[in-house]
Amino acid sequence: MKYADGPGRQVHAGTEAEANRWGPAGEVGNDQDNNGTPVGRVKASSGAAEYSFITRDTDRISIGEFVYYLIRDGSGSDRTVLGRVTDRKVIREYPENYLSLVDVPPRRILAITGVDTFIPLYLVDVTIIGYRDRVFGFVNPRLPPHQGTMIYLASDTHLRTVLGGGGRGEGSALIGHLLNRSGERVPVSLDVDKVVSKHLAVLAATGSGKSYCVGVLLEELMSRYNRAAVLVLDPHGEYHTLREMRNLAGSGNPLVDGSYIPEVQILAEDDIKVRYADLEPADWSGILKDASDKMLNLLHEALRRLKRAGGGTPYGFPDIITELETARLRNEQDAMSIDGLLWRLRAYARKRIFSRSEYTPLREILRPGLLTVIDMSELEEGHQQLIASLLLRKILQARIRTKKERITEGEHYLPYPVFVVLEESHRFAPASGESRAKHVLKTILSEGRKFGVGACLVSQRPGKLDSDVLSQCMTQIIMKIINPTDQDNIKRSVEAVTADLLTELPSLTTGQAVVVGAAVTTPMTVRIRERYTRPGGSSGNAPDEWRQYRQMEHGRHMREEEPVRRPRDRELF
Repeated sequence: MKYADGPGRQVHAGTEAEANRWGPAGEVGNDQDNNGTPVGRVKASSGAAEYSFITRDTDRISIGEFVYYLIRDGSGSDRTVLGRVTDRKVIREYPENYLSLVDVPPRRILAITGVDTFIPLYLVDVTIIGYRDRVFGFVNPRLPPHQGTMIYLASDTHLRTVLGGGGRGEGSALIGHLLNRSGERVPVSLDVDKVVSKHLAVLAATGSGKSYCVGVLLEELMSRYNRAAVLVLDPHGEYHTLREMRNLAGSGNPLVDGSYIPEVQILAEDDIKVRYADLEPADWSGILKDASDKMLNLLHEALRRLKRAGGGTPYGFPDIITELETARLRNEQDAMSIDGLLWRLRAYARKRIFSRSEYTPLREILRPGLLTVIDMSELEEGHQQLIASLLLRKILQARIRTKKERITEGEHYLPYPVFVVLEESHRFAPASGESRAKHVLKTILSEGRKFGVGACLVSQRPGKLDSDVLSQCMTQIIMKIINPTDQDNIKRSVEAVTADLLTELPSLTTGQAVVVGAAVTTPMTVRIRERYTRPGGSSGNAPDEWRQYRQMEHGRHMREEEPVRRPRDRELF
């Protein structure tokens, strides 16, 4: 190689042997790992962040692919400056009249005219990612490549090293493999600490594999490498099949070993209990929809009187009603507000989740190595929001008190980080209007990282998800999105999603995703790996189910009823 003198200078040219490594029909090399394969030369640069190059490679230089050029730093060491392909345009192609002759290949026409070979040319745009620094991660050299600089296709080995996707290990979650490379050549892993501390959003249209992808992530979080404490709020009952992780023991599965098997429990509404006496003022504000400040103040005064009179004895719903009715008789000026408060209490605060004395300790649903799924599929949306609001608030309060060492034991002691997954998150934090869970969810997303409460928002309608909430998720897994409103909200709320990534979203197929943000080193297009547990959210095939039902019904009728036989009429002669 010939290098220019001085630090930070690019490779201006390769050897003749390198320049001639083009195969037939414009393909390059034959090394499966593409190690150091030249694919073109720089045509122009756009500032310090982008450049374009010319290539004859017809197959491998696709959008989302990774290429690099070389520079030499001040110490005399070579630096590999990685870049991501964002666009590719044909700049030399077969003449249109050749292409219109469907019975004659264009190459044959060119041969007749005396041209032995014809190789199309492409102009490829690249966004510079930078070179890898041990301390600072990727560093942009701030000096774009000169015209004529050789560009190389990044090898699988190179990508595994610089992208940090070495596979499964402590603190990582193997979610899939680089889409631009076949098979499992380049694994893509998420940094679990950044997923939990900086939050995650999984966004996709219906049928794109959103729940499947979340299932993969949950398998990784519960693996022996992470052993996370995870709670899933499941409005559609899609995650019950994750209990199959218990069956992986002895199967040689990489998620478990001889000393560790993840625990999975599926709970329903009746399995979660909250004592009335444990409800905080903020809880009541979320429970009593549209209650005025005066109503809430009257309620808090009544609850304080109940606590003083009971001397710490738990009180129930009838006690609260009786206390408020007594207050109504004492002060007629507050009668109208108390009437409104009583109506709301009877409408919203008699749910089975509330109890006089029963309660569910947080450590029964959240502890390392335990995945708890709360199946809310049989509840109406308002009740789902109520449960989410109560649990999120209790979790945050417990972590704050534990972190600040206000408590060191007891039912509210939670001495480890937790991760909460909210399916259909646009229900809990809608873009327009309020919900019971919206305020506490915003608090968790903005302040939860300080106290070890992480969240994963899952939605098939990101356009209906509050943009402030979405913007707090520093890592995003985005699958096929076609709706313009959904794309626009992603564009406004997710800084890492550039225009070229947005254009890819409609063309993604089931199981493919764009991954961007804090938990990965650079945006990547990924093929989600196969799950070890069965997916629980896949829809059935309607015609098959119709036919099966008809066959079942026909068989049942055949068993229940013998066919009525009509006697033959005698023949009369």
